Amino acid sequence: MKIHLGTPTYKRLDAQRLLLRARAARATTHRVVSSVYGNSLLPLSFNGLLASARIDEAHVFAMLHADIRPEPGWLQKMLDVFEARKLSCLSAVVRIRENTGRTSTAIEPLGYKENRETLRLRHLHAEDVLKLPDVFTQEDVQSVVCNGERHGALLVNTGIMLMRLADFEDFPGFNIVSGFHDTGHKTWVDSEDCELSRWMHRRGMAYAAMSSIENVHYTGGEFVWSTKEARA
Repeated sequence: MKIHLGTPTYKRLDAQRLLLRARAARATTHRVVSSVYGNSLLPLSFNGLLASARIDEAHVFAMLHADIRPEPGWLQKMLDVFEARKLSCLSAVVRIRENTGRTSTAIEPLGYKENRETLRLRHLHAEDVLKLPDVFTQEDVQSVVCNGERHGALLVNTGIMLMRLADFEDFPGFNIVSGFHDTGHKTWVDSEDCELSRWMHRRGMAYAAMSSIENVHYTGGEFVWSTKEARA
């Protein structure tokens, strides 16, 4: 199986990050090709990397953001789950860059897109994630965290992610969507993570998040995600 490991960045990668990518390639039995795309417009970087993976005729597109440092062996660990469960997409849980327990994995309330001014995405906190299985889906979050109340898409993060390219042939690309609320005085934005997740959810695709990949999200500080630390 051929893996294309892409790293989006808005500046040059330093030696440490290049070393991380090289180690990821060595720590798996699969063939790994890597690329970097630098641009301040992150969706353009994501799409450029995805295009490279398609041109490269890779089976799996792996994305690792430049400001995230995952544990050694993360790629093979995720690939094992990805293949065993025959998933279209698998994302690792990453902490938001703030001093709270919030992660960038969320679930969307029903009717959110029509009522953004009054409804809020529910970001999973560390205590939420610890209640869930290591690999969890929208149904798991809806049942365990939301007490069975119906919700929309599980919104996964692109920071550490695998995509099975055969399942994304008609994917329109990563995009950020923004606008005004009805009053015209307040704005809203949906990240490329949200748009990707909604696209997969609408199609009934098999995708999930994984909490056991330890990582550091480091821009303006070090924000560690670890299930061991969360339980402490």
